[in-house]
Amino acid sequence: MAPTQHPFHDGELLRLELQIAKRADTLWLAAGQGGGSDLMHWLKAENEVLGQYLGSEAVGAGEL
Repeated sequence: MAPTQHPFHDGELLRLELQIAKRADTLWLAAGQGGGSDLMHWLKAENEVLGQYLGSEAVGAGEL
């Protein structure tokens, strides 16, 4: 059985997670630093960052 290919390069997953955390923090600060909405901020940040990442990956792959 062949090993499963991971869709991310070395360190890329950590870089994305850090970008998501930074964006979630920015959203939290902009919302007034209230409690109880951390998951909402994280999911919104995750959607934005991964959307940008996947969009750039799609463009990059088409240029080959």
